[in-house]
Amino acid sequence: MQPQKSIFRKSFEYIVNQDSKLRRYLAKRPLLYTFVGGVAVVLFWRGVWHTADTIPFLSGPVSIIIGGVILLITGLFAYSFFVGEEIMVSDIKKEEKVVAKAEGEIKKEEMQLSEMKETLADIRREINHIHQDHEFLHEQDAVKEMAKD
Repeated sequence: MQPQKSIFRKSFEYIVNQDSKLRRYLAKRPLLYTFVGGVAVVLFWRGVWHTADTIPFLSGPVSIIIGGVILLITGLFAYSFFVGEEIMVSDIKKEEKVVAKAEGEIKKEEMQLSEMKETLADIRREINHIHQDHEFLHEQDAVKEMAKD
């Protein structure tokens, strides 16, 4: 019996499963994608800002230093203003590539399946031929044994 999944785990799995559907939907609507992404970024940073306000030693200069060091260490300093834009553009490009790639792959897979069917038919014919040869040789051996007796 499986243990019960927590509500957090169920919610997380649901969100992960819906992620690709939502991204495909939004990738086809760049203005909506930009708006939703912008709102999400603003809300995220608003939460970070309010959380930072609750920590007494995080003054303006200290926040700049800590944030700059984190951005330098992670390699995001040069890209920090463009990360969201790059993600959206890459999602749109991937969607276009997926459609084109899918058509090509379907044709390629159809050809491969056809070749596999032909190969399988050849193997079946060869097995039947071997089976018939084996039966014939077995019958000949039986005839030879009878002739000796």
